[in-house]
Amino acid sequence: MPEPRTSAYVVLQWLGIKSDEPPTAYHVYQAVGQTEDETKFDKIARIVVDPAKPPRENVYTHLVKELKPGVYTFFVRAVWGDNEGPRTPIKIVVIEQKAENKIWFVSSPMKSGKVGQAYEYKAKAEASVDGAIRYSIVSGPEGMTINAETGVITWLEPRAGRYEITIKASIEGGGTVIFTKQSFVLEIGKGEDKPEGCAAIFGEVDFENPANAMVNGWVTAWRLDVVKKDNGDSTTVYRPVSRPRSKTAPTSSTSRTARTSFVLKVRTSWQNGTRMPQNLLMQKTLLLCVTRVRM
Repeated sequence: MPEPRTSAYVVLQWLGIKSDEPPTAYHVYQAVGQTEDETKFDKIARIVVDPAKPPRENVYTHLVKELKPGVYTFFVRAVWGDNEGPRTPIKIVVIEQKAENKIWFVSSPMKSGKVGQAYEYKAKAEASVDGAIRYSIVSGPEGMTINAETGVITWLEPRAGRYEITIKASIEGGGTVIFTKQSFVLEIGKGEDKPEGCAAIFGEVDFENPANAMVNGWVTAWRLDVVKKDNGDSTTVYRPVSRPRSKTAPTSSTSRTARTSFVLKVRTSWQNGTRMPQNLLMQKTLLLCVTRVRM
């Protein structure tokens, strides 16, 4: 695990003034950026002098905490009562932004499978540091293995059920081991849900305005497809998989498609020749394999 993020700090040191009348205090000033314009400095500390307990070798120190990455300028002034003496030389400090080592998965898991067919998923992670990424399974079903070097997950004989799986990718960077995890649910079917044939749709449609005389009408089946984007995300798009060939042909044929869910929509033609889309009073999503749609 990477170490917890901590704020940067600066330790200022200066040699105390030795005289018959030592200062009563020292004021510490700070400015953001590199500058000698004293109007841009703020007093951030007052160090009281105790003549009875001088610091070792007369060296005073002050710790400036909670500093963000950037450039800072400091100086110190000795104080006698209400009067300040000359300032010390300017001290410029640069605090660099420390790059945070990261590792992340760039692959998406295969979340389904079936009995009798070996399951495989090639997990892949990337890191902000150079080195060999190692993969391991944190939790998963018995018999599932992962190649520690390539990230390929295999399950030669999957069993039907629902399995919660967590995998880990790790790499050594900056003297510490950093890692990330990926969790997903794998569902293994029994392999008995293959469609043996396709359905033809027959039925009656009730319209919201039955007073109009309908000459003909037809049904279009729409399939909900999952489309992958370039950035790895996915979106859903409805695509027509069965539509009439012409307005006079209320039936249509398409090539065989895998069994999935379809949304049915209706389009009609009135006596005056105008075509108007009509909404079903109850629109249903059907699980079927479409080859022909009839109205």
